Amino acid sequence: MLTNFSGNQHAPVFTNQFYEEYISPDEPTDYPFVYVRAIDKDDELCGKATETTQCPCSKVQYSLDDRENGGKIPMPFVIDSETGGLSVAVKDLVPNSMHKLKVYARNGDDREMEGSAEIVVRVIEVYPSDQPSVKLRKLQSSPGVGGIVSTYPKYN
Repeated sequence: MLTNFSGNQHAPVFTNQFYEEYISPDEPTDYPFVYVRAIDKDDELCGKATETTQCPCSKVQYSLDDRENGGKIPMPFVIDSETGGLSVAVKDLVPNSMHKLKVYARNGDDREMEGSAEIVVRVIEVYPSDQPSVKLRKLQSSPGVGGIVSTYPKYN
């Protein structure tokens, strides 16, 4: 039996519907701090796609919603439309602020076949004294199989 496949049958679906990330006010702008991912089942219907070929109606493109501020204020974040990598778009974010973003996954310009997820980005001030520290010591002798190399205190 031969099945004729034509057109987009499924909207992309995010692997998580909610993402929450904590970043510092001076987060670098040159690389993503989180990746979102959506899967489109149309790829299964198109046949076996490979790394170099993909069913056209299963190609997922990502975008951020800027409707909350009406497009009047530059959005402090940018998303890579192909990888889903979310990066900071401005220098020096406001400390102790929270940003609610809506990210969309679409098949090209087909707004009827889109999925969405929410991303909450919290900008927190990290002080040097709050960062964990590790003290390394040279072992005087090998602990042997099953020996204890390190212990750490447990705090409640």
